[in-house]
Amino acid sequence: MDRKSGASSFSRYGDKFAELLPQLRHKAGLTQEGLAQRLGRRQSFIGKIETKERRVNIDEFPRIAQALTRDPAKLFAEIHRAVLEDEAMREDPRKTR
Repeated sequence: MDRKSGASSFSRYGDKFAELLPQLRHKAGLTQEGLAQRLGRRQSFIGKIETKERRVNIDEFPRIAQALTRDPAKLFAEIHRAVLEDEAMREDPRKTR
């Protein structure tokens, strides 16, 4: 757990993925429905992830990344960088991205 915010690493990474997912979908030219279809799921599956009502598990992440035509390892690295940037901003708000 993060002592400052009380948030676990899981929630920080899961929340960051949820925040980035709409942008990732748009870059891939996909709607929630389009991404869900690629995954064989309902639109509500994607909607709940994006609104942080549902978390993505470790088995789902690579499938979602691939459906977005992204390399799962590179996408996770991007999420990791974003989480670290957020943490740095919280520690020193004067830093800019």
